[in-house]
Amino acid sequence: EDLASCKSSPNYNSDCPTGYDSLGEGYGCFKVIDATGGFVECQDACALDGGSSYTATLASIRDNKENDFVRQLLIDKDASVFIGYFEYGVDESGDWRWVDGSNGNAYSGWGLGQPDNWCHDEDCAMFAPAYYYDWFDVSCGLEAQCLCRAHTNPSPEYSQSIDNLEGADSDYDGCSDESDGDEDKKENEILDVLDSMQKQIVALLTIF
Repeated sequence: EDLASCKSSPNYNSDCPTGYDSLGEGYGCFKVIDATGGFVECQDACALDGGSSYTATLASIRDNKENDFVRQLLIDKDASVFIGYFEYGVDESGDWRWVDGSNGNAYSGWGLGQPDNWCHDEDCAMFAPAYYYDWFDVSCGLEAQCLCRAHTNPSPEYSQSIDNLEGADSDYDGCSDESDGDEDKKENEILDVLDSMQKQIVALLTIF
């Protein structure tokens, strides 16, 4: 495909480095890079991808049009990625921020019931539309592919949070056991209800 035909495409963005895709002029430049890792490892990989030619961070997604574009990009590549969205501050602060310092409250694409902070702690966001249509929160220590956005730089808030985000390897320890315990508790509660109903029925039959 020659440069002239690329420039005539509605998705051509003259600011995008080679290998990055965009919705068009004025929108972000996105790339699923050939790396996997935890959230912080992905951010480091995005920074390395730019090298000395351009800067890049884990991707921010700033409006619904970009979100739809990225969703289709990930479906086409069958990719499950970290995006650059993380929970800032103390545990369960609810203060979600972008690695590149974009306004974290301006737009979000959480799925129904997300973020749910399942088990112990889930402070980072993933996008894997082949499995789940919208964003969902996961442990920052989970290994995934990395979605980068070019011409962005990490914010001071991200730099302050690296130690917390890196210390997430044990977030899911014991979760299966706890889930099994929850199921056992739920089953016992149902059995207790049935037993109570049976006793009430027996008592009513003795009256009549």
